[in-house]
Amino acid sequence: MGEAKEKKEVQNTHEGHRQRMKQRFAETGIMGFSDHNVLEMLLFYAIPRRDTNLLAHELIDTFGSYAAVMEASREELMQVDGVSEHTATLISLVTQMNKRYLECKSIEGETISGSREAGCYFTAKFAYEVNECAYAMLLDAKDRIIACRKISSGIVNGTDISIRALCELALKYRATCVIVAHNHPSGVLMPSAEDVQCTELIKKALSVIGIRLKDHIIVAGEKYISLDCYGMMP
Repeated sequence: MGEAKEKKEVQNTHEGHRQRMKQRFAETGIMGFSDHNVLEMLLFYAIPRRDTNLLAHELIDTFGSYAAVMEASREELMQVDGVSEHTATLISLVTQMNKRYLECKSIEGETISGSREAGCYFTAKFAYEVNECAYAMLLDAKDRIIACRKISSGIVNGTDISIRALCELALKYRATCVIVAHNHPSGVLMPSAEDVQCTELIKKALSVIGIRLKDHIIVAGEKYISLDCYGMMP
């Protein structure tokens, strides 16, 4: 009888804490929350009857930061004690939904008049991407986006991007010009010698079929660099 009463009191305490957290969020938004509080609140919806504060701390301690938790794969998350498949799916879903939101803000048909617009587009495109990859943005004669497609995964250099596949893609969509972009998950923003060489190869190949390479954007986290703006386009 005493054990049942104690369990009920603990449950009421958890429910009261959760309600206070939700009320605080409703009044002030997420800005006043610490990283582990944000994660704790998200875990409410995967773990209905257990204190999620300790698990939130455990996840951040395991991966090193809130951002790293959100970037982790389902398989990596499930290696943490207390994280079920259901919980791992919820965290991954939130990450992918946020990425979809960022991408939808830059929809096909938008005009890309300069490096700033291209940089903002690709910063959203590479959000949560932990592997190095490359995209090609295909534009029409009025600099409107026709399509944006992934053209490479892995380490990006002159040999890893298929020039032929890129040219075929540009012809398929009848693009007038192309902007290529790749990310540096390491966080180092400046282009390497291989990046510049790759840009030269792409520009020459596209020019043969009458298509202009407008820019090459490199993204590192929330920052980007335009090779065209920095005078590094061949």
